Amino acid sequence: MGMKIASLEDEPAEAALIRQILGEAGHVCMTFRRGRELLLHLREENFDLLLLDWQMPDLSGKEVLMWVRANLDRRVPVMFLTCRNAEEDVIEGLVAGADDYMLKPVRRGELLARTQSLLRRAYPDPAAGGEHVKLADYVID
Repeated sequence: MGMKIASLEDEPAEAALIRQILGEAGHVCMTFRRGRELLLHLREENFDLLLLDWQMPDLSGKEVLMWVRANLDRRVPVMFLTCRNAEEDVIEGLVAGADDYMLKPVRRGELLARTQSLLRRAYPDPAAGGEHVKLADYVID
């Protein structure tokens, strides 16, 4: 089942690559080139996953993340997709509320694996089994 993903990315080639990879996997990916533009859409529209670049021309990805965590359903997974590779940056992003952190350049397999992992955790498939455990006369949901 395809999910609706928002990508905050101001570099056109990177944005196109992300859209292509996720589109080929059956997801709908909308790209936003400015943090404020994404925030306006988030007030009107729901997304299943947010991919945020850290360094943006207006609001940073971290500022967007802080708004998201203060105003949206906390279940919505957020992943930084950025070239900021210092350990302090990774820690800062995760402490600020990101669920994952991926370094650029974008690698197809890694992007798909990380997005699928985040989506699977945020939106478990009840048909996948394992939701009920039977022990003697008890059923645990």
